[in-house]
Amino acid sequence: MYLTRHQDILVRLQREIDDNFGEDAITIPPLEKLPLLNAVINESLRLLPPIVNGAKREAPSGGAEVCGQ
Repeated sequence: MYLTRHQDILVRLQREIDDNFGEDAITIPPLEKLPLLNAVINESLRLLPPIVNGAKREAPSGGAEVCGQ
């Protein structure tokens, strides 16, 4: 969603990926060395976190039984 609003970043990101992979398969280890891709991922997670910040976990008084324990 955000990349479609910021075409300049999208073009730079596509160039970074193409320059590092071309027609080759994309694998995980080289992805760590792509600064713009990592910045885009981190900013996306900052703006739209997968869970609500501050989600609380509560246990009942005295604890709870799980699998007989």
